[in-house]
Amino acid sequence: MKTLRRFAAIALVTGLAGCGGEATIETIAKWQAAGNVAKLTESFTHYDQSVRVAAIQAVAALKAPEAVAPLALLFQDPDKFVAHKAIDAVLAIGGPEAQQQAIGLLSYETPTARAAAAKALGAWKTRAAVAPLSTALDDQISVSAVAAQSLGLIGDKQAIPALAAKLKDRSYDLRQACVTSITQLGGAEAAAALAPTIGDFSESVRTTVKEAMIQIGDPAVPYVLEALRDNGEFTRPAAAAILKAMGKAPQSGTELVWFTLAKIPQDVGAPVDPALVAELAAIDGGTEGLLEAITHLGNKVYDYAYLALDSIGKPATAAAVAAANQKLTGEAKSWFESRRQWSGAPSWRLDLWGAITALNPRFTINPPKAKTLETFDADARTILSSSQFKPTPEYVPLLIKQTRTPEEFENREKKKSAQLNKPLAEKHLLNIGKEAFNPLVAALEDEDLSIAGSSAKLLLLIDKEHSYDLVVESLKAKVEGGTEVAGSELLQIVTDLNDPSIEPLLVKVRPNNARAIQVFEQKYPGVSATTVTLPPSDPHPTAEPFKLKYLKDGKSKELRVIFRKNDNGEWAPEPPLPDTLP
Repeated sequence: MKTLRRFAAIALVTGLAGCGGEATIETIAKWQAAGNVAKLTESFTHYDQSVRVAAIQAVAALKAPEAVAPLALLFQDPDKFVAHKAIDAVLAIGGPEAQQQAIGLLSYETPTARAAAAKALGAWKTRAAVAPLSTALDDQISVSAVAAQSLGLIGDKQAIPALAAKLKDRSYDLRQACVTSITQLGGAEAAAALAPTIGDFSESVRTTVKEAMIQIGDPAVPYVLEALRDNGEFTRPAAAAILKAMGKAPQSGTELVWFTLAKIPQDVGAPVDPALVAELAAIDGGTEGLLEAITHLGNKVYDYAYLALDSIGKPATAAAVAAANQKLTGEAKSWFESRRQWSGAPSWRLDLWGAITALNPRFTINPPKAKTLETFDADARTILSSSQFKPTPEYVPLLIKQTRTPEEFENREKKKSAQLNKPLAEKHLLNIGKEAFNPLVAALEDEDLSIAGSSAKLLLLIDKEHSYDLVVESLKAKVEGGTEVAGSELLQIVTDLNDPSIEPLLVKVRPNNARAIQVFEQKYPGVSATTVTLPPSDPHPTAEPFKLKYLKDGKSKELRVIFRKNDNGEWAPEPPLPDTLP
């Protein structure tokens, strides 16, 4: 009887072990099948790691919310394998309490746990996690990229500022995740946030932003248009591509100017494209946009805007002057306002050129150096002859002044300095080239014939095609205005053009040596002549004598020619040159 009772006790113990006694892998499975969460949570402290893990996985499979609190106690377990299994279980169970635990896990010691919590919070769309997830954007990339993705999944636009702040991060993965999430959040706020990334240095990110802006649609258009004005290497072309893909390419005015400027080659060494300049100049209502662009620091934007405004010419002048008066300050303003003292002033050419030169954001002039160049003494020559002096367009008016008539100065030293300064100034103007074109054209009208002549010479060297008629018209205006141009450099230059079409103008001018030779060689083609200096005498009002030397049959011959002014005010040889040379 005692033996039977002993056997029954053993059987009872054995049965208890099988139905709820000592935890084993097998009993864990049975408890899971029976939904016995209490027994499973009791096993979390079992001495055997495999039993503990099995119990944790069992409550996770059961998605038992009552197990969340006991599982949370394991987060700080010395056994990190168990701790992470507990974290995985909480995140698998879900529910309000699990969400609170997940928010806390965003500051857990291991990045694996933090990333897992961030991912779960996004999947659950936990709005309470927006702030902590935003903070997690500062975590290492394995966490921050997941946090960014989750903020997009949650769908709360309050996350946009935090996401936008990371669009300049060095990590491509984080930038890409932030772009994707901001796109998911959508609307004008998203477009505003994405705009700075239109020109991201990663082509993949740029492509994602382009797709995002297209997806956002009309609310994105103002931000993309504004990006056309950006300094970034890729931004303007990328913005133009977005607008084109959206079917929102501008058709006129300022926005079309910026859209067109996006075509500027990104290669800093590429020459200016004349066709693109012409396209800009032809934009209907584009002057204001070009004047806006003229103040831009972007690669070559100033150059194209400057040339387009220069091509528009006089019609752009009033707007350019108004923009200069409104925007200029300091030295640039003082310099622009001094244009009334420039050679050839007043002139619309000086107004336009002065405005767009002063509006250049890189405008700079050295006041002491400029002050010295207003003089004609040795100090000015020292500057002009220095290899360190590389004048920019700001110095053009001063350089033109340095070409004035030396005879104006009674002081011998100043006269000598002026004579020496003139070729130096001309050399600098020639180096500046086309950027000096308009001031030089204006200077053709200067009362000082030396300045006008020097300007004519330089213009024909810089751009003969566009200055030829202007130089001729300048001489014509002076002649018709009663200016005595005989002996001037301007007359010499126009005479040397040797253009038969100019003949009606030249016959109105008292001839010089070059004119006498020209008339001689026109009469006797193939025969070259030089002039012989005549003894000095008082000029006759209607007669100008010359002695010409030429070769005939290998012998030096001389011919005396007198030009006389007739009743029509025309100068011609009288008597006429013989049909055959003596």
